[in-house]
Amino acid sequence: MFINFSALQVVFWFFFNIFSTAKTRKCSDKSTCLRAVKTFLGCGARSRIRFVHRVWCWFGILALVWGLLSPAAAGAARLAILEVDINSYQVQQALKNLDLPAAIESRFFTEADLTPENPAAREFIAAAAVVFVNVMSRDLPDYLEREKLIGGHPVYALNQAGDPEKLAAAGILFDNQIQTYYHHRTVVNLVNLIRCGVQRHVDAAVSYAAPVMVPEICLRHPEAKELFTDLKSYLAWDTARPGYDAEAPRVGIMFYGTTLKVGQVEAADKLVRRLETAGFRVL
Repeated sequence: MFINFSALQVVFWFFFNIFSTAKTRKCSDKSTCLRAVKTFLGCGARSRIRFVHRVWCWFGILALVWGLLSPAAAGAARLAILEVDINSYQVQQALKNLDLPAAIESRFFTEADLTPENPAAREFIAAAAVVFVNVMSRDLPDYLEREKLIGGHPVYALNQAGDPEKLAAAGILFDNQIQTYYHHRTVVNLVNLIRCGVQRHVDAAVSYAAPVMVPEICLRHPEAKELFTDLKSYLAWDTARPGYDAEAPRVGIMFYGTTLKVGQVEAADKLVRRLETAGFRVL
């Protein structure tokens, strides 16, 4: 819970000091605020100096309390992710499921966002407590270097690059744990990747789970609840399905592992179901 002092409180202290000064001068006419102001203005120069000094003291106290109790001092922070457009849907889904404290704001940016016409993107990244960047796209780390956005906060490489030594020398961090999350890129792993960064650099109370490893080579079916790492287990599951037809022709489909991510796997699932509806057994 954050405490904010309103303008009404400042006004209250303003008139409190006016009445206090008027009382010090033993002025009798204090029936209204207006009369109190007139009374104050009629007091001597020394009294007015004491009043101004008192007001400035109260403003100083209020500013100090504001600085200590405002959201900016109570854990407010920004996290920035620089990602290629093809992965933006998956990152967007991860940001929706972060469940972080309300004072922590996370955003992602693609190459299209990082233009001179969008200075707000640069301002957000510059103020971020931690930055994650896909260094396989040379444009993204180049932008950070060109705009001098690498120093002042940790910048993590999400993956490997053609020249990691050069990027590391520029200040970009190549962290095994962060890259393991990203290599096994699912919404759950992206959520925990970001929460890991928050726990390290923003709020130690934030928890995160270990990466869920996705097999490099596997068999998948949209109706199965798991990925199969060998043909025997897949066929055992397939033959036990209702309506299995051993005489139906078999067709195999090969995909890249990145096809399994949210936003792309749906197209593969649709293709599998259409082939099965047409009478094929799909592998």
